[in-house]
Amino acid sequence: MSDQPEQPEAPDGETVTTPAGAAPPVPMRVPKHGRGKLLTRGQIGNKGGGRHPERVLDQCLEICGLAADEMLLRLNNAEVRAKLSVDELRLILKEAGAFVLPKKFEHAGPMGGPIGLEVEGAREGLIKHLRERMLLLRPPSSAPSTPPPESPRGVANAVL
Repeated sequence: MSDQPEQPEAPDGETVTTPAGAAPPVPMRVPKHGRGKLLTRGQIGNKGGGRHPERVLDQCLEICGLAADEMLLRLNNAEVRAKLSVDELRLILKEAGAFVLPKKFEHAGPMGGPIGLEVEGAREGLIKHLRERMLLLRPPSSAPSTPPPESPRGVANAVL
């Protein structure tokens, strides 16, 4: 056994040599169409990956926080605020609100987790609400409804 790593054999039967301590060359093959070369053992680049998502999120939060602080300082200045029109203020609020305010369907409970929902309590509340609404729409009647008043004789009932 030698201290050299095992080296793959070339497809032509030739031996592949590498410098001492270097990684063996990446095995490649020529596809059927004969143009270019393809890797035979997966992608070799970006083994460790890029930046971690948590770090990117932390950086974005820090940048957004600094930008919001700077915007507050500028908007608290009466001279700067006097130069802005209502439309410019509306656009600033719209753009800043996209990062700060929750979206239409985005909700979060304590510590950013899901909102707890008591199913039985919600079910009973819904049933109670529906019963009250039904009673308002059709109140219970103990006496029979009175017939409409009869029109006096000789008066036409047709709409003109």
